[in-house]
Amino acid sequence: MSAPTDVVFDRLAWRTNNPFGKTRADRERIADDIAHVEPLLRQAATHEIDTTWSLVRVADALVDIGRSPQRGTSRH
Repeated sequence: MSAPTDVVFDRLAWRTNNPFGKTRADRERIADDIAHVEPLLRQAATHEIDTTWSLVRVADALVDIGRSPQRGTSRH
C-alpha cells in the first residue's frame, strides 16, 4: 500500500491515537524512509495499492489480490 508523501503527512497530522509523526524529527525520518525504503519495497512487491483511492476501491483490490492465483506484478 502506498500514498504520496503529502497524503501521509496529512493523515499523520489528523491522527489522534498515536503521537508518532507529530514532531519534526519524526517527519524527517518518515520522509527519509519514503525516499530510501519505499523504492526497495516496490522492487520486491507483487502488487501496489494506492491508498488515496476510495475505501471501496482499496477493499476491492485487496479482495482481487486474495482471489488471484497469480504471483505476477500488478498495479491495482
